[in-house]
Amino acid sequence: MNILMIDMIFEYFALIVIFLLSMYLYVMLVARILPKIFLVPGLGAVKGDRGIKKSVFPGGRSVAYEPKLSIRKYISQYVLFSENGEKYIKCKINEKIKSLKYDVVVYDRKNTPIGTVEISETVQGGGYTAEVMLPPETSFVHLRLRSVNDVPVAENEESEYYGSGVLAFFLIAFGLSFAEGAYLNYVVLKLFDLIFSFSASVTEFDASLPLVVAAAVGALFSALIIVVNVEKPCKIVWHKKK
Repeated sequence: MNILMIDMIFEYFALIVIFLLSMYLYVMLVARILPKIFLVPGLGAVKGDRGIKKSVFPGGRSVAYEPKLSIRKYISQYVLFSENGEKYIKCKINEKIKSLKYDVVVYDRKNTPIGTVEISETVQGGGYTAEVMLPPETSFVHLRLRSVNDVPVAENEESEYYGSGVLAFFLIAFGLSFAEGAYLNYVVLKLFDLIFSFSASVTEFDASLPLVVAAAVGALFSALIIVVNVEKPCKIVWHKKK
């Protein structure tokens, strides 16, 4: 095996490894990270949460809230508290609950959603969840209950989503999907060039059709991620409430 052949093997091996890494990063971004940034309920989703008690103690302070009516039979109260510069949430729950999954949608003091903390917990007893650390910018939160004792819980109240956030997610996800599809097309052509040795045919190959397919698949996949991640029922609003 000559040096040229060895170089070619390493080149194609590196090409495949880079593609697999790019695919992993693409899935993580589009399916996990970006939805937590852009596809979170707006301020209208937390209008049912009512602050009922404020407390101050050495090293911190706390505010107790009642969540929206639809989940109070599971989570009757939750408390946001800061201690030694860190912020946490702890929930008071029905004592019959053994396990639950819920999301904590976090908002800053400007009423802007800054992320979502996903929590899956096996309750240790006593009618309370464990303390969970939140981002330091947390001002208030919105709870989205996913399941109780491994039984899914349906949301019945209408959630609001900022149209700018949904549109931004779609455009970014579409751009990433198109780029990943175009790179996949490039990798496939390179592998065909190696395996079937028809470089001339590949040079004359019309790459416009695979790129059109990549664009269509990217648009459909981006729309699917939006449908999966937004709560139902929901509505899109284009102006933030004061």
